[in-house]
Amino acid sequence: MDRSADRALWVIVASATLTVMAGAILGPITNEIRIALDVSPSLAGLIITTHGLFIVLCSPFVGALIDRIGPRIPYIAGLFLYALAGGAGLVIESFVPLLLSRSGSR
Repeated sequence: MDRSADRALWVIVASATLTVMAGAILGPITNEIRIALDVSPSLAGLIITTHGLFIVLCSPFVGALIDRIGPRIPYIAGLFLYALAGGAGLVIESFVPLLLSRSGSR
């Protein structure tokens, strides 16, 4: 395998861990987020589950898009969206915008 194919494989393998890592990173600090945003425990749980919900809702549409135009553009666009929406949590200070950013980090 040539070097560019090897690098592409590593990017794909590494990005496949992002969905699992989203819950693994936020799970232990959900209570601190709940306290900081002054929401109930059940609403704080939505911070983790919103991510999965939008994966389920968007997958059929993204799959159809991939069938039409190929995987490269949606994959790269998805990685950029994931980075922007995931990083938005660093500056967001209220609950609803945080949930909206979690929907984009699918």
